Amino acid sequence: MKQIAKKLMVAAVATVAVAGSVHAQDFCPYVGLDAKQIWRSNKGDWTNVFGRSSTGFNAFIGGKVHEMVALEAGYDWAGRKKKNFSFAAGSPFFGVTNSAAFTGSTKVGIKGPYADVQLVMPIENVELVASLGVAFRKPTLSVSVNGAGNLYTAISQLTADKTKALVRLGLGLQGMVHENVGLRAFARWENTSRLHVRANGQLGSLGVSNKAFKDTFSASFGAFYQF
Repeated sequence: MKQIAKKLMVAAVATVAVAGSVHAQDFCPYVGLDAKQIWRSNKGDWTNVFGRSSTGFNAFIGGKVHEMVALEAGYDWAGRKKKNFSFAAGSPFFGVTNSAAFTGSTKVGIKGPYADVQLVMPIENVELVASLGVAFRKPTLSVSVNGAGNLYTAISQLTADKTKALVRLGLGLQGMVHENVGLRAFARWENTSRLHVRANGQLGSLGVSNKAFKDTFSASFGAFYQF
């Protein structure tokens, strides 16, 4: 929990530092929370091992630094989606023949801080928002397997790769429902295909790719309080 708070504080401080150069009367700060549905596909036969979708939420802080420009920083949490799987003896996995039957399950989630620059365009009583930002992501991965064989050994040793900086894009609508309270909905994309898995050299020795994930799409709905 301390690590999460530290990362969120760093992202918030970065946003406030940039906003600090803006004249006080032009800065309109806000804080809020989004709930979201996440869709992430997996590459090749990794689809048989990892789940594809999950739910999550993100906390954020930001503010308008111009009538049409806002800065935002936050932290995303994604629930770890469980996937049960089984491999029969002789079944293929990326061209590798499994030597013995085994079963197992995995749980995968992706979390981390982000920072966005937003272009805000008023349309009648709502605002259209387009965002471009960077997200610092690390997969959270747990594996449970029972059995034996060459693929069993590799999959049992799966671990998450290091944190990487990813590009993210967003498009959404937001509007005020009260003097200080607003609602918003966003669709977002992140290039999570840059995230990999490891298996202590076992994947490489079998010739199995460690590029397990495709890009992520999400839809979110949330509320914010504007000071």
